[in-house]
Amino acid sequence: MPSHQQAPIVCCVSFDNFYALSSTGKTFIAAELIKMSIKRERAEHPNVQGRAALFLVPTCLLVAQQANAVREWAPTLRVSEYMGATAEPVQEFDVLVATPASFLAKQAQVSSLFEWSRFALVIFDEGNHFGETVCNT
Repeated sequence: MPSHQQAPIVCCVSFDNFYALSSTGKTFIAAELIKMSIKRERAEHPNVQGRAALFLVPTCLLVAQQANAVREWAPTLRVSEYMGATAEPVQEFDVLVATPASFLAKQAQVSSLFEWSRFALVIFDEGNHFGETVCNT
């Protein structure tokens, strides 16, 4: 991992928020944080399904893009995608990539897969866009 990406990961582990400019490797850093979080969950709960990571992205297009990026950087993790037009993900996943609107709508239906307590880590990609209407799901 390049040194310019190591410092933000240490920062993220030490603090709760991380912001960076475009094209600085944020997706890679997110994937590394997800791997670290899942590894910690598996170590703490070796005999049960540990809590997953939630990767919220503002658009439907980014759901597939970021899910594929996580799969590429962390091929051993089970990655599911969720948008309002897709079927509910399988219960066995390590990472859920979703739009906030679809996630919150499913939460309102009281789906146990979408309870906040199910997630050890939540990543907001393109956080400056949240609150905008960018996807109908």
